[in-house]
Amino acid sequence: MQKNLEQENKLLKMELDESKNNYKKLSLKIGKLIFQNEEYEREIKNLKEKITQLEQENNKLKNIQKENKWNLKSLINK
Repeated sequence: MQKNLEQENKLLKMELDESKNNYKKLSLKIGKLIFQNEEYEREIKNLKEKITQLEQENNKLKNIQKENKWNLKSLINK
């Protein structure tokens, strides 16, 4: 009877150790995913800022192009 209890106790300890190891592995994976997600969020923020900057530059260039067309038309019509 005591032998059975010792064996059962040993099996339970092994299961507990396995569960602890699995928990640690999952915790590491979650930590990596959280870190990766933060990197992606920073990259997205930087890309959004770059897009805004490029849109502003594009609008400036469009305005310059319109002004040049207007100036060219006014020169031609003189």
